[in-house]
Amino acid sequence: MHERAWSCRAGSAVYRVRANDGRCVRFDVPTDTSYIATDLTWLESEICRDRIGESSTRVTWRLDGSRRRDPAWYFAALQNYYVRLTARHLIAELSASAR
Repeated sequence: MHERAWSCRAGSAVYRVRANDGRCVRFDVPTDTSYIATDLTWLESEICRDRIGESSTRVTWRLDGSRRRDPAWYFAALQNYYVRLTARHLIAELSASAR
């Protein structure tokens, strides 16, 4: 029972573009069956890119979501960890596709 509670399950999240002004792209998440969805509901996100040099770009990613579990003193740390991992993964995917 304990082992099953910590096992991962397959799934995916669908990010749909709502707006794109050339600098920022806004997404909503109409479908999320990912492992994270058991603890966090994604609401929307926004990615903005700013060139800061000849070969450097600053990427700012805002993720809005709602934690599904309480108490916050425990689960907020887990939520922050999920968000950091997700943002790193998504930025790496976008960087790879831009090359």
